[in-house]
Amino acid sequence: MSTPAQIKVNRANSQLSTGPKTQEGKAKVGRREAEQYAEERANELRAARLAA
Repeated sequence: MSTPAQIKVNRANSQLSTGPKTQEGKAKVGRREAEQYAEERANELRAARLAA
């Protein structure tokens, strides 16, 4: 169980971890998400082909 001091520190740290703020950073994350989705989909299709 977290102590009140730990909760306070965690809340302060979470304010620094809010994701990308610049357009460049947001675009980079978007590309990474698209690549990960494509890779996951390809893996699903491979698995379905192997199971068939």
